[in-house]
Amino acid sequence: MSADKRIAIYGGSFDPPHLGHRKLVSFLLENFQNLEKILIVPNKLSVFKREKYFSPQECFELCELNFSDLDPDRIIVSDIEVTKDSPNYSYETILEIKKIYTNYSIDLVVGEDQLLDLPHWKEFETILQEISRFIVFRRNTVPKETIPIPSSLIGFPLHICENSLWEESATQWRNWQTAEILHPPVAEKMKENSRIKFNEKVLETWKEFAKKENTKSRFDHVEKVSILSQELALSNSYLFPEKAELAGILHDITKQKTKEIHIELFDKYGFTNYYDLPFAAWHAYSGKYKIIDEGIDDIDIQKAVESHTLGRKNMSLLESILYSSDFLGSDYAQAHPDYSEWIRLTHTNLTFGKYIKSKNTIQNLLEKKQMIHSNTLDVYNESAQFLSKE
Repeated sequence: MSADKRIAIYGGSFDPPHLGHRKLVSFLLENFQNLEKILIVPNKLSVFKREKYFSPQECFELCELNFSDLDPDRIIVSDIEVTKDSPNYSYETILEIKKIYTNYSIDLVVGEDQLLDLPHWKEFETILQEISRFIVFRRNTVPKETIPIPSSLIGFPLHICENSLWEESATQWRNWQTAEILHPPVAEKMKENSRIKFNEKVLETWKEFAKKENTKSRFDHVEKVSILSQELALSNSYLFPEKAELAGILHDITKQKTKEIHIELFDKYGFTNYYDLPFAAWHAYSGKYKIIDEGIDDIDIQKAVESHTLGRKNMSLLESILYSSDFLGSDYAQAHPDYSEWIRLTHTNLTFGKYIKSKNTIQNLLEKKQMIHSNTLDVYNESAQFLSKE
């Protein structure tokens, strides 16, 4: 095969594609001029992961927006895996691509964090036979620092990139869903998809559902929390304010249910740790299962409903929004002389909202001589430590 005809395969979940991915592809285009094509291959579902945040088709479309403008003549976003009925192994994708790009040398782009695991990939020997080298980009070690290489790869062609370390990651985005680490067209497409899924008609339908599940006074609280959640979403640049509004509508969906209904939902979904929770928080966990029952498959909303009472360490942006809004929408908070200041400070810094809720919860439980759940203490310690550094 001709050394002049060379392509690279860059596969992954791209769930979602972000600026870190974009920077890597730009690096490859600039530093590997002999690559005729770079194939971006979003997978249908990684064999190492249970689920994707975005659907395979959504990831494919977002990848087209994220990469195609960089160099349309050299960048190809391939649907070779997303159109499969089941997850593809890397060796299968490589073999299929070799049938399309005959007489090409094929490079496989991998992160340094994948190196040690490579020998355990299915049909690893086949991969070694079919590709010409691994292009290894840095994820953790700084340029010029030695990267550990497994013994089975010693002697095989490896090109270790001297790229800078890009901070952006899909995990970072999933936890804190703002546009800051996204290519603007990708962010706009996400917002468009969100508006389709959580439009005004959908929100009104769930409001009517929540009305039937709550007394009028409880639903009044639900509406306040929903409005506050949307407002905090906007002030914190959360991409999906409609989703925050819906989380607010749904957060107390089982608040007024009996103990027996809570346990029925726990048993149905195999949740056995409820006796370790204060009863006042049961509705947050049963509420998660109730909305799953009703067809809410959005993982962010499910997590936000689950954590809105006790909180937890390292809450996502939506969780933090709903946790804070639940307190600020309470009768106690609204009657407090410092309420306006609490609202202002929370809009300025969402960490303050988590701090003031956890602080007041702890004070209330101390006065009642009741136990304080470790999750609430975690939120207080985390937020207090963060605010003390400002």
